[in-house]
Amino acid sequence: MRLYPLFSSSSGNCYYLGSKTEGFLIDAGSSAKRITAALAANDIPLTAVKGIFVTHEHTDHVSALRVLLKRINVPVIGTRGTIAMISNALSGADLHSFSDRLEISGALCTGEVKIIKTSHDSAEPCGFRFDFDDSVISFITDSGVITDDFGKAFGSGTAVLESNYDPVMLRYGTYDARTKARVAGSQGHLSNKQSGEFAALLLKTGTKNIILAHISEHNNTPETASEAFLAATSGYKNGRDYFLKTLPAVCEPWFITI
Repeated sequence: MRLYPLFSSSSGNCYYLGSKTEGFLIDAGSSAKRITAALAANDIPLTAVKGIFVTHEHTDHVSALRVLLKRINVPVIGTRGTIAMISNALSGADLHSFSDRLEISGALCTGEVKIIKTSHDSAEPCGFRFDFDDSVISFITDSGVITDDFGKAFGSGTAVLESNYDPVMLRYGTYDARTKARVAGSQGHLSNKQSGEFAALLLKTGTKNIILAHISEHNNTPETASEAFLAATSGYKNGRDYFLKTLPAVCEPWFITI
């Protein structure tokens, strides 16, 4: 099982989880053309996508859905609130919702998907924990606070975790006051400090791969996010106790085996 990050920012978010012949998308931000090209750059045809999991209905997570579904007839899966919000724009699509856990099976793998409740200004946002036969990976982005449900990610071998903004860069940045308050609010995004503190808990439970995601292009940098992470996890050593990767807005062809 491999994870291929494709896009990761407020401009678009999309990941491919699977093999070169079968897998899922997690979110479908950006455009169908760019997602198809990013998959091709990793030698993955669009037809390998067998389903799309959606964390919430904001444009940077769903903007490519309508066009993608004209090219591939696959189910779109999310919480009831998210599916209700996107259903009008996806008339005739194969939409599925679940509230806690979902069994999955196929030629690639069998396993279970669990919802991780997040706190974001959308209908019913969530992250996901994928438990496969021999691997566990969790995705958590777009949350203003560490919710009680985040604990479902404990024990994941790999975790994709939002590290959206640096508080000082946000405070003195170009955003207007209302947007700054939204980003830093309880239904906004995780700061580098929040992300690092939770990552330290993940490492305690055995997580070996941490991928920092949804890094703001205006209020953060990959280097700043990494520095904050290393400070929060100073009892552990990158390259010995875990592997750390910070994602740019547009990811180069790259994968991690989970």
